[in-house]
Amino acid sequence: METTTRLEAGPDAAATAHRTVEQALRDAVPARVITDLEAMIAELVAGSVGRAGLSAQDEVVLHLQTSGSTIYVEVSEHGPGFERSAPTEGPDDARWGLYLVEKLSDQWGVIREAPFEVWFQVNVERH
Repeated sequence: METTTRLEAGPDAAATAHRTVEQALRDAVPARVITDLEAMIAELVAGSVGRAGLSAQDEVVLHLQTSGSTIYVEVSEHGPGFERSAPTEGPDDARWGLYLVEKLSDQWGVIREAPFEVWFQVNVERH
C-alpha cells in the first residue's frame, strides 16, 4: 500500500493526518501500531504547521508506504526546517514530534533540502 495526502497547512491539518492514517491502515495494521503512528504523524504535522509559519495556502505532504511488515512515513513541507535535536520543554515544544518519533520508531531522519522532510520507519512485528 502506498498513499500520498496533501494537507492544507491550517489548524485541522493534524486531525486530517490522523484520519488519513486510520483509513489507510486500519485493516492491515494492529490497533496499537496505528495509535503510535497517529500520535507521531499528528505531532509532526502540527509541528510543521506551527514551526514553519505556513499559511493556509501552503501544504504539508503525508506519504505512507507499507512493505511487508515495515511502514515508512514521510512528512514534508516547504518551510525553513530546523536542526535535528530532542525537545527540551515537553509536549508544548515544537520538536515534541521528533521526541515521539525517536522513542516509537525503529529508524528516522531529517532531510533538510526543499522540501524539508522528517521520515521514519516502524516494523510492525517488533512494535
